Amino acid sequence: MAQNNLSLEERAHLQDAATAFASYVTEKYPQINEDGHLNYYMSGSLAVMLLSQADSIDLLDSSQLPDVSTRETRSLDRGLSAKLSDFARPIGDFDYVETTAYKDAKKAIPSYIDDPEGYSRERKKFLFKGGGGPSIDELPDLAKDVLAEAKPGHKVMCDPVSTYGEDQVARVRIQDRDYFISEPSQIFGYKVLHLMQSFGNKPDKFKRDFTVLHDTLSQLYTEEELIESAYTVLVGFEDSMAQYGHQASKHMRQLDQNLDFNSTVRPFFEKLKQYDAEHRNIMQSNG
Repeated sequence: MAQNNLSLEERAHLQDAATAFASYVTEKYPQINEDGHLNYYMSGSLAVMLLSQADSIDLLDSSQLPDVSTRETRSLDRGLSAKLSDFARPIGDFDYVETTAYKDAKKAIPSYIDDPEGYSRERKKFLFKGGGGPSIDELPDLAKDVLAEAKPGHKVMCDPVSTYGEDQVARVRIQDRDYFISEPSQIFGYKVLHLMQSFGNKPDKFKRDFTVLHDTLSQLYTEEELIESAYTVLVGFEDSMAQYGHQASKHMRQLDQNLDFNSTVRPFFEKLKQYDAEHRNIMQSNG
């Protein structure tokens, strides 16, 4: 998520396009079901572009999901919004996270063999992996501009991403409409994981991306909150990949062995390692 070379006008246009796209998609595929439960929330670059246009953010209570319950509201000042606008970019696909309510509703779709008409009718109400979004042709012209590729006759590519640990969701309000997105601290945690995985190939990009995102979100979160979020993602990733070995630890060792850190990266990862050691000591004491 490094800074790009787009002009202020181009960034502003992409933000408008992101809102138009999110508005259309969430209108056709509601984020809240008839019972008031959250179906899915948006992530990736689209979520960041929406965040950059909000004046405040509601952090939801993860323990209550898929019920929507606000845990805390935080303000976003103009300086933070301006920095987040640096992350405006065309999206390759629509990244979203499904809740248990959405997954259960999908399971209730009739079988194609038993009820082909019911299957076709109900399936159209949901987002699916791959070309499982709306048709490009039906999108408003402005909404198409946020897509890296908007080929006529094709459908929006969708990517239902997996999460590690608890879902962390936020609500933002733009032009009198609510959107549910990944909580920014969780976006940061996943970016730390992804950048760690690619650090060996692109160390300069890692340092640049990390520094920009860390400095930006440090205006919204404390350092302790960012460390905890990154740690939760890394531990969840290790747990999910246990059969392949401790991947996060491997990436951490790669960082330890590289002496070319800047002033932001090294202190953060030293604190992350310290947090890990303290957490393990507590677990051993309680065990």
